[in-house]
Amino acid sequence: MDMVELSLGLVLLLVVYGAGSYSPKHRMVAQWGPWSVFTQCTASCGGGIKVRTRSCDVYYTSAKGNGYDSTTCPGVSVEVLPCNTKKCVIYGGWAPWSIFSGCCHGSQIRHRSCSAPVPVNAPECKGDAVEVTLCSKGAKETCGGCPSACPKPYKPFYQKH
Repeated sequence: MDMVELSLGLVLLLVVYGAGSYSPKHRMVAQWGPWSVFTQCTASCGGGIKVRTRSCDVYYTSAKGNGYDSTTCPGVSVEVLPCNTKKCVIYGGWAPWSIFSGCCHGSQIRHRSCSAPVPVNAPECKGDAVEVTLCSKGAKETCGGCPSACPKPYKPFYQKH
């Protein structure tokens, strides 16, 4: 072996193993570092994920013990777990009342919907969705303003409330 080949071999050893860190008595060891803390869940309800990671630390050692004669660690470097898997709950609220209908059969009616917001995985809004009142004395009958879904006559409905 001539001097050029020997010099080239030494340079390769220094590049591959690092200057001053390799000797024939050393072995390369790969070992998992500690897990990171889990990230925050990606959702507050309805199912999300949280993630944690760890790194595979590679170093040289002359001691025998834990570790693997390798540059890779067995297993995974990322762990993904489900979180906040309970159903989302949105409690509903009443939308504003409609205007009263015209006077029809002595009563007038207004309505509202449980849609501000619409309930999700929760009970419907508490209270009445329809309000019926008596027309004032002498009010003109305008049955054309009553919605077709309203019960007729209105008086028995009004007396229930």
